[in-house]
Parts: sequence; C-alpha cells; structure tokens
Amino acid sequence: MKTKMAALFAAAALIPLLSACGSADITENTLELKKDGSIVEYTVEDFSASYYDADELESFVDTEVEAYLAENDGSIRVSRNEVEDQTAYLTIKYDSAETYADFNGIECFVGSIVQAQAAGYDFDLDFIDASAEEDSDGSDEDADAEEDSGGSDEDADAAEDADLSADSETSDAEISEDSSAEDTSGSEASEDSSSDATVISGEIPGNSVVDDDDLQVLILQSAVNIIVPGKIQYVYGENVEIQDTNTVIVQSTENGGSGGLIYVLYK
Repeated sequence: MKTKMAALFAAAALIPLLSACGSADITENTLELKKDGSIVEYTVEDFSASYYDADELESFVDTEVEAYLAENDGSIRVSRNEVEDQTAYLTIKYDSAETYADFNGIECFVGSIVQAQAAGYDFDLDFIDASAEEDSDGSDEDADAEEDSGGSDEDADAAEDADLSADSETSDAEISEDSSAEDTSGSEASEDSSSDATVISGEIPGNSVVDDDDLQVLILQSAVNIIVPGKIQYVYGENVEIQDTNTVIVQSTENGGSGGLIYVLYK
C-alpha cells in the first residue's frame, strides 16, 4: 500500500506533491523514525509530465495538511517545496506514528513488543536475524599470510645445493603430509563456511525475540525504505533487505504495495 502522498504521484489526473529532501543521501521514498517518536516522510517522484505545475502542487499540499489539522490534534509540518531536474521532492514531518498513519490512511505502529502485542499484532513469524547478515572478510589477512609463507631466493638456492638423492624421499613424504594437512584445513574451512551460510539464510522464530524487553518495533504497511533510530536486530516482510545497521530497503510488489506488514525490530 502506498502512502497518501506517494499515491497522488501515481494518479496522472491528480496533483503530485513536492519538496526538497531533508537529506542528500535519500533519493527514494523513505520513512525515517526519529528518537522522539516523530516520523519524517521523504517522497521522491518523477515530475517530467508537461501538465505538472509546481505552484499548484505546493498549494495542494498546503490545503491537504491544513484540512487535516483543522479536524485533528496531530502535528504535521511540510518542509520547503522544490522540483529539481524533473524530479519532485516532498518532505513532511509527523509528530507521531499515529498521526502519520491517520493522515495517510495506512497501518503504522511504533512501540515495544508488549505494546504491539496488546495492539493485536502477531509475532508468530519467522524473522531475519540482522546479525547473521554481517560478513567478516579476512581476505587481506589471508593474502598477508600467503605472502609471509613464501620462501626467499636464498632458501631456494640452499635447497638446490642440498643432496637431492638423499633427501628426495623424505621431502616427498613431507610435501604429501603438508598437502594432506592443507586439504584437511580446507575441509574444515569449508565446513565452517557452510555453517555460516546456514545461519545467514536461516530465520529466527518470533517466540525467540518476544521476551527481549529492550527491543522496539516499527510495523508498517507501505512500500517505502525505512530508517530507525537504533541498530536493527530483526526484520520481517516481503521483499525486505537490510541495507545497513539502521536502514531497510523495501521493494514494492507488482501492484506497488509492500505485500503485507513489515516489522523492523531494533535497539
């Protein structure tokens, strides 16, 4: 499901909305949850159609927000409006998840797991463990180790001066032993890698996370990227990918929706 703002962009007969992004790093539709519980919505849409008019769009946004505030207690603030390189940007700040959900007509919840359960949200789900997505690449260390293990020219010369006829059998045996050891080591490394892959591709059942009182959760039904004010621990949802410690990328489905609720659990 799209937000009210993003949905307006999709309808050719309606006026899209625009504003300058609050962050130069945000170039896609994004929802950012702040520590104080407020939400900043960034909408970024194509504005190349000839019938789009920036002045009319700005007026339309103001009218929509004023109409909502006249009948509701929530606080909504629109940032400056701007069209740049045939792209329209809109930034709106909501005082809470409730105001955001009410204004856009979509589902959005922020709170503890206990509060979410009390509100009727189901945690009998298989969550992706964010810590399992963190890779530890030791390629540089391996390269250094290989470099250090390489013999010098002096060693090679000494080997040539040795009595090959006397040492050949012993040398062959040692090489065979070393090769066998390397094979065993490689096998162990392969097993460890396979184990890691299992963890990364595995999922964590909901009953393993619900007892963690330190976890906060953002639950949303919208195909927008999500930024939370903490380190992501677990996520759930269709077409969801953890980009970094506090950002989730959400790919929209064919009909432009999120494919269901998205859960982001963080500390």
